[in-house]
Amino acid sequence: MEPSTIRVKQGDKVQFVVTNDDDPAKDYNGAASGKDNFHDVALLDYDGDGDGVTEDIEHEVPAGVTERTHLKGNEYFVASTKGTFRIICEVRTSPSHDALGMHGEFIVE
Repeated sequence: MEPSTIRVKQGDKVQFVVTNDDDPAKDYNGAASGKDNFHDVALLDYDGDGDGVTEDIEHEVPAGVTERTHLKGNEYFVASTKGTFRIICEVRTSPSHDALGMHGEFIVE
């Protein structure tokens, strides 16, 4: 995941732009995947409810596509909570994309 660390100031407007540069014709996830070659980028627990996920800051990006953050109709979210949060690819192949190194940090100062 590049960059591996994203650093913003509290109050900044943030938009993630995610590019999946995988080849749409290649089967990365095995025959059972049906060539469903996507990455599922999520910002973990930024909503602060302690369940380990942030339901509103997550989206799937198909192979060969660039997606911008879309949050309930907004193109950005406000970095209102200070702290260090994990960004991961939630694809749960074995091993998971997170375990394969597709993760980073989102730091709000």
